Amino acid sequence: MSRRASLLLTTVSWVATRLIMVWFSLRQHEQWGDVRYYLEGVEKESVGGRALVEYPDATVIPLRMIGWLTEGLDSFTLGVIAFCLLLDAALSGWLARRCAGGDHRRDAWWGFSFWILFGMFIGPVMIARLDLLPGVLVAGAAVWIGKNSRIAAVFLGVATAVKLWPLALATGLVGPWRNRGTWARLAWWAGAILILAVLTLVTSGWWRVVSPLQYQVDRGLQSETLLATPFIWLAAFDARWSVTYASSKSFEVFGTGVGAALIVSSVASLGVALAALVVTARRFFGTGEPRPVATRAYWLALVLLIVVTSKVFSPQYLLWFGPLIAVMITLDGGRLTRAIGVLMVVTAGLTSWFFPLLFDSFIEAPPSLLSVVWTALANCTHHRRQIGPFRRCA
Repeated sequence: MSRRASLLLTTVSWVATRLIMVWFSLRQHEQWGDVRYYLEGVEKESVGGRALVEYPDATVIPLRMIGWLTEGLDSFTLGVIAFCLLLDAALSGWLARRCAGGDHRRDAWWGFSFWILFGMFIGPVMIARLDLLPGVLVAGAAVWIGKNSRIAAVFLGVATAVKLWPLALATGLVGPWRNRGTWARLAWWAGAILILAVLTLVTSGWWRVVSPLQYQVDRGLQSETLLATPFIWLAAFDARWSVTYASSKSFEVFGTGVGAALIVSSVASLGVALAALVVTARRFFGTGEPRPVATRAYWLALVLLIVVTSKVFSPQYLLWFGPLIAVMITLDGGRLTRAIGVLMVVTAGLTSWFFPLLFDSFIEAPPSLLSVVWTALANCTHHRRQIGPFRRCA
């Protein structure tokens, strides 16, 4: 296929799938509550109030800009959609260029196909939340880690400032302690975070720097997490367990055993942290610079394990690692990575069916059996993706 034909095919594919996704999303009126919440927060900030305190300030900056450029809920909603589609288009454009040339066009087509299908099936959360922003930034870091590791470190630093979870991925920047490159990467990563933190300090004050950290401490067991699955089954048949809107501004499960599940989550998360520490120590005291393919595999394994063991999970969190998987399929290939991509597309479809289509019946008392089954299936496919990535981390 010629380069021109390849670019035409990828462009038409992206436009067609995104039109389907936007059409479907705009028909789901109940799932735009977060956009209304964003607008209310921006408006409250504009008169000196404190709002959106659970989000790092770097995430709120795009919302403020959209608020300045628009007027009213409808135009603000279109602004959020346009911003998310621009992020999507940036990643899709890079994937399309890989399809049009290079020595690994087959892997590039796999990566592009995965991404456009994933984006279409994940549906509303892709254009009504801002979780795509850190996901695309991490994907940018994955692209640059094999070209210019300092640029990769900046991408990862900005991602960390936008959302807290990429902080764990900074361990992937570590190489042998004798290598100047290790310290340079960490310095550029920290520098990007420091610049954004100082900007927040100057424009909003110290409270705005630390407010997202305090918010995470007070959260319970979110209803969509893997560890919550047994309790939502119980809630479907017994009133002693329930799914309730909590002070964390999310739906959490309550009932006997939830406290123990929170302890299990903490212990499992600690285990993930220790595993990451072991990998980091091997790199730090080793002699060879880590290969880019190993770093990308480590990042994917780490973020998947963080999500699976966490007490917090929402459908939009799939956007954290979807872009990274697209980059890995394109650059690294391999049957395992493609298999993970296939499972990811299936998970995206199940997730989109659950939210927004079945979510109302899930949060009612008791939750409907269909919504519980669908959630369990989505968690099952998500869990199966954990097998394998750590094999390529060394």
